[in-house]
Amino acid sequence: MTSWLRALGVAVLLAGGPFLAEAQQATISHTGHDLSNGSQTGPDVCLYCHMPHMANPSLGLWSHQVSGAQYQLYDKTVSTTYSQGAPAISTSVASPSRLCLSCHDGTVGLGAMNFSSAPLPTSKALSPADDLGTDLRSSHPMAFDQWNPDNTLLQVLFSSNPRATANSKVQLWNGRIECTTCHEPHTPNLDPQRSLMFLSVNNANGMLCLACHDSTSPSPNVLAGWLPSAHVASTTSEGSTVTGYSNIAQGACLNCHTPHNAGSVRLLKDGEQKACWPCHANSASNSRWAQVWVDNADPTMYMHPVQAEGHMPGENLLLATTPRHAKCWDCHDAHAMKLSSTSNQPLQAGLAAAAGYDANGNLVSPATATYQVCFKCHGDSANKPQTTGYAVYGYTPTRQVDSHNARLDFTSLIARHNVVQQERRL
Repeated sequence: MTSWLRALGVAVLLAGGPFLAEAQQATISHTGHDLSNGSQTGPDVCLYCHMPHMANPSLGLWSHQVSGAQYQLYDKTVSTTYSQGAPAISTSVASPSRLCLSCHDGTVGLGAMNFSSAPLPTSKALSPADDLGTDLRSSHPMAFDQWNPDNTLLQVLFSSNPRATANSKVQLWNGRIECTTCHEPHTPNLDPQRSLMFLSVNNANGMLCLACHDSTSPSPNVLAGWLPSAHVASTTSEGSTVTGYSNIAQGACLNCHTPHNAGSVRLLKDGEQKACWPCHANSASNSRWAQVWVDNADPTMYMHPVQAEGHMPGENLLLATTPRHAKCWDCHDAHAMKLSSTSNQPLQAGLAAAAGYDANGNLVSPATATYQVCFKCHGDSANKPQTTGYAVYGYTPTRQVDSHNARLDFTSLIARHNVVQQERRL
């Protein structure tokens, strides 16, 4: 079934006769998309969205009143990593997303129909989680016509004609990502763990996300290293409370990201380091990884100021205008970090794919040794913690000479700890 047929799905079933209509209704009945009042004398389940004659718009044989709202969408103004064309949901040309938003933007009441001045009776109400509003900048990018190749997207999106994803069930509409790309509005149980989401495929292990996002291409692809990473291998259950899946591996992308109503940039569930805390500051878990940041607000226990704001992808730590900070992802790449390593490896497994600076002060991405990651902040970076505000982290005096540059210390002729140099005996 193509994506435009998803919008036409019920209409096709109506044309196919009573048997097919009954089969489809048995799937959607008593789900979140069943707006009927549940009585045999009430309106038909299908009628809340579709009508066989005089539909408006004709796409999907639509019966529900369509919102005339203008939408703010995810684009370059809200993300430094977004590289596609300017998105727009047309007010004059019907699209699957505008049909979906006739309910989900909250501007039109449920049951408001084109053919009646009075709304159809319904026992449903739009929940806060399902009310996306008209500001969709915290939702996944959609409705853009210009696709620009970048290192996160599968090549099939650019080599296929017409444009297609790597999964035939994850379908574009006229070459665009629309609501019906990720959602099948008539079938709630294609992903049994998240049946309320009406997903177009089972998204366990990130299969829906990986229909477009490339986890196999090498660096500089930000997903390089994903398949052998800790978050793919982990079978611990901490993530189940936030994803609905039984473990971290099955939750995959949804452990950290959410496609709608994200709490932070890059569709992270919560702002800054808080995206990591549901799993890594979980006092109820016995996992040592879950205990890493318990009591994270206590500076006597943790010397890295993770509460400080300011991390951005591609930031230049050598500029004085870059805010001083130490976020989880300054040292850890959640898409590539490994579970464990032996003690004699130059780079700790948890630092895999992180960037750093070498002994000469040159950017190294990815880093090949642990000290290179440390030199991101403790080498030539600006704004080292010498001000009063950083008293709790041990550095308060302001000096004329950069005495906190550990790179210069370890590369000096008198250094005796062979961190970056060969061992020299006295």
